Amino acid sequence: MNDPCISVSYISLANLRYSIFSKWQVFVLFKIALVLSLNLVLFEIASAASIDIQISSGEDDSEESIPNGSVSLLSSDLELGMDKRGEQIVAMRFNNVNLAGNTRIFSAYIQFTVDEKKSAPTTLLIEGEATNSAAPLTNTKFDLSRRSRTVANIPWSPPPWLTVGASGPDQQTPNLGPIIQEIVNQPDWLAGNSLVLFVTGSGVRTAESFNGVQASAPVLHIEFDGATISRCRRGCKY
Repeated sequence: MNDPCISVSYISLANLRYSIFSKWQVFVLFKIALVLSLNLVLFEIASAASIDIQISSGEDDSEESIPNGSVSLLSSDLELGMDKRGEQIVAMRFNNVNLAGNTRIFSAYIQFTVDEKKSAPTTLLIEGEATNSAAPLTNTKFDLSRRSRTVANIPWSPPPWLTVGASGPDQQTPNLGPIIQEIVNQPDWLAGNSLVLFVTGSGVRTAESFNGVQASAPVLHIEFDGATISRCRRGCKY
């Protein structure tokens, strides 16, 4: 055959060790092996990127009392875990999340700021709302508990918070990447949509809310893959 690409593919494997190929022939042989065995060639330029989204309205963080379902959008702080009435759900709605659907998430966390000193043992659970565009939070009874939850959830046992105004590693959640990944993988997720994260548990850590100190409201930090990916399947030209 005159086509060098095709003729190389017929070279006996037994003779490969004794044959001397030009660099061009070796390249072609390698290329054919990739295409025939994988049917997919993936070229990727890694480009890590990050975004920070802060709660930007008093209506974007709320607390629901688990015993009776009452919801407050006006609290001056966020009691993660329990308040004087018992266990509660804290919800935070982060808007304008500029991630395309199915973006690969490397990691994520929420950065809180201490509002009150607390040191009692605390065990929290963080979940997301399983929707492609989270609706605004309302003060309707049971608004938070009625919302669907992500399969992914992350436990958190924060250390004591002993300094009011502290906002460092002790006030950061563990990696929430699996939750964010599940949300941006929702069908019809679009860049710019909103997402909601929930915190429940026992014990308490008290964080600033938007209505307390706006500049210290919770911040969602997301690190993601901003890579340019080119895929070439069987039948495309090389």
